Amino acid sequence: MKNNELVYEFSLETNEIEFISNTCFGQRPYLPGNGESPSTNQELDKEEIQNSLIEKGFAKFQNNTDSILIDPAIQGIIGALVFMDSILIYKGWNEQKTIETNANYYFASGLIVGDNSSGDDQTVSVFRNKEVLVNHLFDVTNEISSDETANVSCKVINAEFAKIPYLIADGGIEEATQILETNGFDSAKTKDFVRSLKSPQSQDTFELYQVESGKLTFNSKATIITGFSGMWIIEQSKEQTTTQIRAITLREIEKQIKRLIDIAIN
Repeated sequence: MKNNELVYEFSLETNEIEFISNTCFGQRPYLPGNGESPSTNQELDKEEIQNSLIEKGFAKFQNNTDSILIDPAIQGIIGALVFMDSILIYKGWNEQKTIETNANYYFASGLIVGDNSSGDDQTVSVFRNKEVLVNHLFDVTNEISSDETANVSCKVINAEFAKIPYLIADGGIEEATQILETNGFDSAKTKDFVRSLKSPQSQDTFELYQVESGKLTFNSKATIITGFSGMWIIEQSKEQTTTQIRAITLREIEKQIKRLIDIAIN
């Protein structure tokens, strides 16, 4: 467990989070990588989980009973995984890692909670404020980066842009290039972008959802790709019928992360 004035962090197993959520709220938590956890009817080893939570100091037996009382602070933190107002879903990969990183960031009544998954282990973090989270996410995306950039951007109808990754994967480089250039992409930089899509050094995706009428509703998505010729951002939002692609600098990445978090909080 880590604890400082900016971030409070502790570890729980997936089944422990499910147990707390089911016991305290009767609902499923929304976990990184696979959305809602398995059904609340899933059989959990209650005694084993209770003992583990007690050993970690997160629960204690109630007087003269076999039932446990879960620490109110832990209840409140796990509650954010169930009753969030909005959620920022992060997926990241770079060539130095063997597996993709999955993390969720929950915004609930002024509380900012992160949950980073690694197999059955979940690292839960409580961030003091949005600035701490911005710095954390900027550090995550900055593991492999380049500050080279150019004034390049274009907008492509969503349905047309959706074709591009498949074209590149199937060797249709020229057709993908044509779609971009037809929509105003600088022909001198098109091949750089396509090359980055085909063989990225890293890729970081942020998807923001807000809770409306009890359901998660898509708000916006930003994918940051680092290639050998610089960094690119691909942006989509619920208000737009087009996908915007543009070259981006490290400073602009920080601004984009802050923008998404501001939307999540407001």
